[in-house]
Amino acid sequence: LTGSRSICLITVRMISGALAVGKQPAATPLNEWPMLMAHDAATTYLVVGGMHPINDWTKTQPGGGMQALLNCGARAFDWRPKVIGGTIMMHHGDIDIKHRMRDSLSELKEWCAANGSATEELVVLGVTDCEGADCTAMVQALLEEFSIQ
Repeated sequence: LTGSRSICLITVRMISGALAVGKQPAATPLNEWPMLMAHDAATTYLVVGGMHPINDWTKTQPGGGMQALLNCGARAFDWRPKVIGGTIMMHHGDIDIKHRMRDSLSELKEWCAANGSATEELVVLGVTDCEGADCTAMVQALLEEFSIQ
């Protein structure tokens, strides 16, 4: 995501076996790469409290946006776009998250640029459950605009 080609070496401590295992970026399949995932990541943008009781049940992530989740160690994001009024927003089931996906991708790119000067962080954006007219095509175009593959 940063344009850099270097990848940092990650050492993982396996809790169950108390065994330290070094993961080699060039030799480790993605499904074996250790990473924390944020489920329904866009719920970071939901406001909770008295005026928003449904959000109390819907919100699965702490507030603060993409950068806060990245700073907490998340490197994989369950992302569910929805076209609302011609703009790509997000959703969690029937609950609309009225925060532009474009703004979230800007946050992601800014974080990667600030944290990827010497090494490149592997960040996975799992886009699923795209809703609304032309959602898939619009999301693909937006990802291409941000040079996210």
